[in-house]
Amino acid sequence: MWAFMFTDIENSTDFLRQDEQAAAQAIFNHRNVVRRCVKAHGGRVINTTGDGVLAAYPFTTVHKARPLECAVALQSRFQQRTDKQVDELRLRITIHCGRAMYAEGDFIGLAVNLTQRMLGLAKGGQILVTPEAMVHFPPSTEMQIHDRGFHKLKGFGDALQQVLEIQYADAISPRSRVNRDHLRSAGQQDTTIEHPSLAWIG
Repeated sequence: MWAFMFTDIENSTDFLRQDEQAAAQAIFNHRNVVRRCVKAHGGRVINTTGDGVLAAYPFTTVHKARPLECAVALQSRFQQRTDKQVDELRLRITIHCGRAMYAEGDFIGLAVNLTQRMLGLAKGGQILVTPEAMVHFPPSTEMQIHDRGFHKLKGFGDALQQVLEIQYADAISPRSRVNRDHLRSAGQQDTTIEHPSLAWIG
């Protein structure tokens, strides 16, 4: 069992067109920060594609990986970076937990694909996770968990996936807060989930 985390820089192509050198340097810096942060939180970077990074965290009783804390740390670090010439770059992060096959240095499986597809729901500054990830890697008490409803993901047919958002005071900026409506279906309330109780997962 693994937790998979994808990071992606929102609208990176637009920024590359505006200032290719500055945007490219920001992407390289982002990769380096992700590698260090993932390692510090018990995971490892599997591959990078353009502005995106795939990391994996093992679920074992001995190895205490912390993918949710890593995501929060990355958002906070990304917003505090010093390359202000590309200040509008925003980071999107998604996390899911499941099984996958490992071969030739890469993971292949539905769990990996689902994590990547969730990026299509995320806006810059957001951390979106699944209930499966929350079960195996519980959040810290400082995190607020908000239910963002059920969504269809490309390639998964009519199946609906529940999506949760992690909010953390130091990691979530006002800009990301105003982008949450796109995750709410008509009439759906913004539900805050209290924890450490996770009885809602079922």
